[in-house]
Amino acid sequence: MRYQIIFTLVILLTAAGPAFSQCEKEPKILTVRVATPSQLVVTFDNNTNWTTTHSGIRGAATDPTNWTIVSPSLLLIAKAEGNQAVKATKLAAAMPDISAPITESGTHALIINLTNPLPHSVNFNINVNYDGTVIAKDCMSPPFVFVVPDPNVAGAGGAGATKTKIVLEPIPKREDSDIYIEGTIEGASGEKSAFTIDASFGKRFKFSPNNEDNTWKPFFDIKASTNEDADPDSLAFGVEFQQATKIDSKPLGITDIFFRETPKFEADRNFRNVNLVGDFRMHFISDNLAGTIGRVSYDIVPFFGIELGKNLKSPVDEADGNGIARPLIGANLFANLYTWSAGQNEYAKALTFETLYERRWPLTGEVALDDDDDGNPVGLQISRKPHDYVKSSLTFDFARNFGFKASYEYGSLPPLFKLVDHKFSLGLVFKGVFARKNK
Repeated sequence: MRYQIIFTLVILLTAAGPAFSQCEKEPKILTVRVATPSQLVVTFDNNTNWTTTHSGIRGAATDPTNWTIVSPSLLLIAKAEGNQAVKATKLAAAMPDISAPITESGTHALIINLTNPLPHSVNFNINVNYDGTVIAKDCMSPPFVFVVPDPNVAGAGGAGATKTKIVLEPIPKREDSDIYIEGTIEGASGEKSAFTIDASFGKRFKFSPNNEDNTWKPFFDIKASTNEDADPDSLAFGVEFQQATKIDSKPLGITDIFFRETPKFEADRNFRNVNLVGDFRMHFISDNLAGTIGRVSYDIVPFFGIELGKNLKSPVDEADGNGIARPLIGANLFANLYTWSAGQNEYAKALTFETLYERRWPLTGEVALDDDDDGNPVGLQISRKPHDYVKSSLTFDFARNFGFKASYEYGSLPPLFKLVDHKFSLGLVFKGVFARKNK
């Protein structure tokens, strides 16, 4: 955790400079309490006082036009809608109107009334810009995230009158899926068919209901093939811990940094070679790397980090007990190329493109495994040259949770670093994220 704090402070001090002194008295949102789906109570820090310290911006703070409330997930769905009438309805749900007036509640809080009730179990961002007259734009607080609790769930303010069920909602990105299974079958006349699988299973849990970005996630990943020349033979399982940090000064357009710390086991699918690794990564969200061109929306998320650990089991003496140290860099690219219009309750078909690129530099003498002509494991010393891995996929989501996928794959993955040499494949993919709905 120490390197995370130091790195964040360096960015903030370098890019923000003297802005800290002029921002010290900025009213900052501490909590958002959902009194009802149509009424919010926004509490500010203890330095806030509308009659003294902040009397100059009291009028701006109570002006509904200076507030923004938006759901990023609902907004993406609305922007992809082709039917203009349906789009208008979805935009209204994603960006609810605020009713005047906004009233004070003591010296530290404001009461905000909404024209229409907010849907439950959806994350919303709320922020105020005070007109930019008294408080400089660079001093604005980052959006505060809140969620309207489900009144039908025990402990959320309801009596459980309506029963709910867990459903698997469609999701475009592999990284955001709770379940992802991609499979292909390859065969030729007179030859044995080859089966390939790329699968991931996991579930994110929030540390706090008011912050969807701070999460922990148990997971299991596997990439394997019965075709020896197209087999990454990579398996990993563990727990990923994610923490998010807002960057108010936005150096290079960076708005958020996600710190991910992942203790995990690496192995081949037969568990001949097993490593225990700590994977530490920093993912960067930048306004300069996301946007929309026509109907195409895209985002690029670069990352870097290091993998540190130790070999626990190996049939090769040279590898048994060796230390592991691998600095790495990479990026995820996702683009929604086209979305076909759908009705209010129908699934929208989509054409998407996704690429993962990773480069690792082994700093220690890791030993990979391979098979000789008789199928016996042998050791191959890995040099310290970089090991690349790239997978690009074009997916047509033709039905709920299902899609056709065309993929290109090249490179090698730990723990065996077996080379997949320019593999092309066509197959089916099943993916989704768990959500709770009323029956």
